[in-house]
Amino acid sequence: MTVPFAHFGHWWTSILYLAPVVVVVVWLALQTWRARRQGDGQEDE
Repeated sequence: MTVPFAHFGHWWTSILYLAPVVVVVVWLALQTWRARRQGDGQEDE
């Protein structure tokens, strides 16, 4: 049994809608990681 795949045109619209969400989530994760990392250094002093 073969699995049907949609052509790139169908995926393209989904990627366009999903890309900004992924960018914001990654940005928030990086900011949280950096804040926790900086916070750990301040507590030791």
